[in-house]
Amino acid sequence: MPLTRATITLASRVLLPSFPALATVLGGVWILTPRPELRATPFYAGLDDLVPLDAWGVAFVAIAATQIAALLAHSRKAYEWTLAVLAVWLLVIGAVGFWFALNSNASFIAPAWHWFGALACVATALSLDAREQ
Repeated sequence: MPLTRATITLASRVLLPSFPALATVLGGVWILTPRPELRATPFYAGLDDLVPLDAWGVAFVAIAATQIAALLAHSRKAYEWTLAVLAVWLLVIGAVGFWFALNSNASFIAPAWHWFGALACVATALSLDAREQ
């Protein structure tokens, strides 16, 4: 079944374009914001120590690009896969952030937001897979 307005739920019509928009904004912020400003936050400092923030940002932008391509191709299965990739990426960042929160003065809210995003990805992918209309 193609990925069109007529074959998805109202919630999916809102969320499907929101995921690549969010990933693009997150990636862009992590790429374009001066590193010292981001590193002032313990969460970002920890991520940057592990892998440069630019790399995290590029990954978000790449995921967004694949999501946009799947939307333009009206490919339900391809978009489900991009949601799975984004969910895993958000879970990884959340896990790293949780570890930082346990071992430094980083906030526990940062991983919570990433895990919430992952949950939204999974719920949307399951809805698409069930071919809900």
